Amino acid sequence: MKKMTLMLITGLTIALVACGGVSEQPQEPEPAEITADEPEPEEPEVPSEDESDTDIPSEESLIADFKEAQNLWFKFEGGLETDYSDSVNAQVNGYDMEYFRVTEPGIGTLDELAEYLSARVDKDFVENAVYNNDQYMESDGALYSCPAGRGDDLSIGWVEYAAETDGKSGKVIVTIHRQDYFDLLGDFYESGEIDTYEYPFSIEDGHAIFDFMEYNCGSSPYEAPVEGYDSESLEAALLGLLEGRWIYDDGSAYYDITADGSFTYYIDGEAVNTGYITSSLSDDATYMMNGDDISGTFFTYDRDQSGVPVILFDNGSTVFTMEGKG
Repeated sequence: MKKMTLMLITGLTIALVACGGVSEQPQEPEPAEITADEPEPEEPEVPSEDESDTDIPSEESLIADFKEAQNLWFKFEGGLETDYSDSVNAQVNGYDMEYFRVTEPGIGTLDELAEYLSARVDKDFVENAVYNNDQYMESDGALYSCPAGRGDDLSIGWVEYAAETDGKSGKVIVTIHRQDYFDLLGDFYESGEIDTYEYPFSIEDGHAIFDFMEYNCGSSPYEAPVEGYDSESLEAALLGLLEGRWIYDDGSAYYDITADGSFTYYIDGEAVNTGYITSSLSDDATYMMNGDDISGTFFTYDRDQSGVPVILFDNGSTVFTMEGKG
């Protein structure tokens, strides 16, 4: 409601006329002056913290952008669809090279390839990679590619992703847990080697555009540790392979080995030694047997030429074969 100010005349002045003795009529009070308070200026609306962050991509979104960029670079490094029945030859650095026509939908020229890759990778970086690369060439209005033979890096185990951003730029952090293949188990196991990479980006239209890119995470990496994949589980699995009776080639001696690595050594049916086995992953399938008399003796779990499991003692001079497998 508007405030009103009323200005009042607090008294009347009577002027006497000397001759007529008639007094003047009292003056009418001036109309009250009405004033209204000036409206207070409205304070500008300040977006709430939640509203101010609505344009910042989530970590999940940025990681998805990185995976998309990885896929683009896999395509660039040799994953584009190609027609091997349509080829052209060219001299590259003194060598005759055969190129095959690219049939990837929407990619028929170097310019289209550059535009395709620029969806998630910096344009200058992409153009340098595309136009200064002997892997691609144009011929008769078509794009041709020289096979790169790109395959997955088998040392990639499981991969962790993280993203940081201030809303304008940031980086994706990739941690690769490496793996090794163990022939005797016929499977991979986590080797303990870890590599970390960082990929800076800028934000455009709510998505990450990476300063540079390389294909190094594999086509379908695990994104969490795999049960039974760690070195402790591998050691247990290797000891499990040894469980049973291992007989010397002439039958005069044998080892009885349990799943926890404990063993008893027999000669002519009489127990002459006991001890235990500890695994050494640094030597792949090599173990040390610790006991009263043979502490320090190395042996290796292996397979002979026919694939039969054997234990080789003293650098292979003495061979024990699992009972029933020889």
